[in-house]
Amino acid sequence: MPWLAEGLGHAGEIEEGLEVIRNAQETATDHFYDAERLRIEGQLRTPIDRDEARRCFQAAIDASRKATMKSLELRATLALHDVQLSQDEQVDLEGLFGHLRPWIEGEIANAEIRRARKLLVE
Repeated sequence: MPWLAEGLGHAGEIEEGLEVIRNAQETATDHFYDAERLRIEGQLRTPIDRDEARRCFQAAIDASRKATMKSLELRATLALHDVQLSQDEQVDLEGLFGHLRPWIEGEIANAEIRRARKLLVE
């Protein structure tokens, strides 16, 4: 369900995407995808309310940590990083990514990990 909302967001249908997120939250019996749902909600909210988007991203980070899902935590952390940059904030990369550094610098390499590696090197 969260990916339908993400697709609607890419199509510019923000309110419809947020409605899908609300419905998914209300009907969820399995909370496995909470972190991803929160991250996508943050993406949808970014053009509308960056402060609310930041709260969604932080909640996604917290949910992914609780579930020990590093890949979802990294996706949410990258999204939070992007919002901070868009608001011309000083970004504490070590604070955001530091505890993930051993995992980021490991042998696994997907798009998010490569991007985080590049940010940590710069």
